[in-house]
Amino acid sequence: LARYPPSTKEPLIISSFGSGLLYQEFCHLCKLIAAGYRHLRLVLVDNAYTPWKQKYLARDGCCRIYCQPSTELSADMIRPAPTYAAPGTTKEALENTAASAVNNAISFVMYNEALFQFVQWFSTIPDVDVQVLLYDSVDAYIADCNLSPHEVMSHICSAIDYKDNDKLLEDFVNHMSTNTLRDDGVCIKLVTRSGEHLPGVYVEDRHRRVLHTLPLTNDHESHFAGACEECTP
Repeated sequence: LARYPPSTKEPLIISSFGSGLLYQEFCHLCKLIAAGYRHLRLVLVDNAYTPWKQKYLARDGCCRIYCQPSTELSADMIRPAPTYAAPGTTKEALENTAASAVNNAISFVMYNEALFQFVQWFSTIPDVDVQVLLYDSVDAYIADCNLSPHEVMSHICSAIDYKDNDKLLEDFVNHMSTNTLRDDGVCIKLVTRSGEHLPGVYVEDRHRRVLHTLPLTNDHESHFAGACEECTP
């Protein structure tokens, strides 16, 4: 809250590494909304999205995947944004092309129930604007940050339990945070590192300098004690 207070002008942009089925992202957004944030842009990065993208979008390269119709997006988010017009092309035709590029991607989300329900849940909250974008690789996200830094470079990069079986994906998380965080952005990692028995929370800047560390003990297992805010009647 102190670093990024709620704003009515600019969204708080949060990127998530290995977002998967979105449980942690759901919890994070609920807490941010409860804290007063009303304009949020969530960037989900997970290679699990690749097969769906290839099947339903017929795309194999780097691309931004929208989760909402163009009418629900900020004007600056519509892609492709025409940079030139062919002779005889009208402004209305260019705008329709840009909108269709978004709407044609919605079928992808409809076939992924976790994404669909996630987007629908937050769309029902009055006075809250949550926009969701997908990338199926870190490099795809980095490429879009290079093209449109103001739109998608994040204030907060979140990486929760970033393992592939027993392999810790530290290099991938660092690659993403170094190249997609804003100058004052922070990366929040929650992971059990090699040689450790309990997880910890590590807050780093984009240069991987550790700003804060919080070791998690068994006392933090509030869900199992039924003591967390979500479990309390």
